[in-house]
Amino acid sequence: GVQTCALPILLMRVIDALASVPALLLAMVAEFILGWGSGSFRYGLAISGIPAFAKVMRAAVLEIMDRDYIEASRALGAKPLATVMHHVLRNAAPSFFVQLAGTLAEMLVTCTVLGYLGIGVSPPMPEWGTLFDTSKEYIRLNPYLALYPALFIVVSALSLHLIGNGLRDSLTRNGGAL
Repeated sequence: GVQTCALPILLMRVIDALASVPALLLAMVAEFILGWGSGSFRYGLAISGIPAFAKVMRAAVLEIMDRDYIEASRALGAKPLATVMHHVLRNAAPSFFVQLAGTLAEMLVTCTVLGYLGIGVSPPMPEWGTLFDTSKEYIRLNPYLALYPALFIVVSALSLHLIGNGLRDSLTRNGGAL
């Protein structure tokens, strides 16, 4: 029969439990525990991004492992590590980069929201959310003070998504080779 290992199943249940905690809550808890204004919220955001990466990569690897060329590689006597390095990682890379770009864009926006709420990095460290928050007092006199940070946030998040999609397209065309 087919043997199944309990470790991947247990690991995915832990990942599911972690996915149920909102990213903003994890960021605020990390900032509270490690000190307000220190930028520790980034640790919470990084931890909250793990479930999405784990699920996307697991799905990509399981899909790749069902391909004929993996079976052919095994039949030709390739070592499992060589098969993983040559076939699996190379073909899972496009999914990884798209997920990375999307996660970075999401974290950028979350960091901005935290800065706007006063939970992020403390001044004099520049941060777009803090810049946007302080500009609201002068919005009638000089609306560009609020427009510039907002514009940079949108352009940065959009750029990250476009870079991720471009990497995916490039890797898919080149067979996974950078």
